[in-house]
Amino acid sequence: MAINQENWNFTYYKSSKLKAFISLSGENRGDEVQILYTLTVTDEDDNEKFQAGFESLPQAVTKINSQYGHWEFVDLEQGKSSDDGGCGSCAAH
Repeated sequence: MAINQENWNFTYYKSSKLKAFISLSGENRGDEVQILYTLTVTDEDDNEKFQAGFESLPQAVTKINSQYGHWEFVDLEQGKSSDDGGCGSCAAH
């Protein structure tokens, strides 16, 4: 599996100590706010290690897959494990 334009907001890649994911962010550009698709890498304590913003989702998807696609793919909709979070780990279910 790979991150794509349909699953980007509930999937990520992980290694033994890092996680790479895409999220939305904003950047002030004069009087306007530019919405960005942000590729972020965090450590196991959720400390940010790397971040890059892209103006389009296809750009962000291409970058995350080329840089981190060899890491383990995690789909939060599948509730992979309680350690990974997501719907399958919620005590309400």
